[in-house]
Amino acid sequence: MSLPPEVLLATGNEGKVLEWTEILGAHGIAAVVRDLAEVEETGTTVQDNAVLKAVSASGSHHLPALGDDVAFEVEALQGAPGLRAKRWAMAVGGWAAARRRLVELAAGSPATFRCGVALALPDGSWVAATGVVHGTVPQAVGQGRAGFNPCFVPRGHAHPLSEIPADVRADVDHRQVAFRLLLSQIG
Repeated sequence: MSLPPEVLLATGNEGKVLEWTEILGAHGIAAVVRDLAEVEETGTTVQDNAVLKAVSASGSHHLPALGDDVAFEVEALQGAPGLRAKRWAMAVGGWAAARRRLVELAAGSPATFRCGVALALPDGSWVAATGVVHGTVPQAVGQGRAGFNPCFVPRGHAHPLSEIPADVRADVDHRQVAFRLLLSQIG
C-alpha cells in the first residue's frame, strides 16, 4: 500500500477535521471532507473502531479514507472514561462539565491517551496503528475545548496537551503519534 495524495476523513466532527487536515497537510496529503453515514463503534479497541470507520467511508465513497478513534484512560477511575469518552462526557453534562468532573475526581492521577488510526482503500485493503501517550490529569482544567486535551499533561511536560505549542505537540499528541506509526507501516 502506498500513501495516496488525498484522503477522505471518516468523521463529521469539525474538531477532528481541523486536526487531521493539519496533520495530513504536514505530510503533503490533501484532506477530503464529505457527508458520511454514522458508523456504529462496535469495536473493543480504538484500532477496531478506526478500521470500521475507514472501511465504511472508503467503501461508500470509493476513495482512500482515514478513520480514527480515541480512548482516554484514567488510573484513578479504573480506566474510565476509556473508549466511551464522549458518552461519559455527555452523561455528566457535556465536555466542559466532564473536564471539571474529571479533575475533581482524578487530579494527579496517571492517564493515557490511545488513538487508533486506519487507512482503508476502495479495494478493501487497510492498514492500522495505535498511538499511546502517557501523562497525568492536572490539578486544574487547562485552556482549550478539544475533548479531554485540557485535562491531560503529557509525560515530561508542565502544561496540558491543549496548551502545548503546535511545533512541540507533534511528539506528544496521540493522533500524531498514531499517524507516524501508520506511516511507518506503509513504508
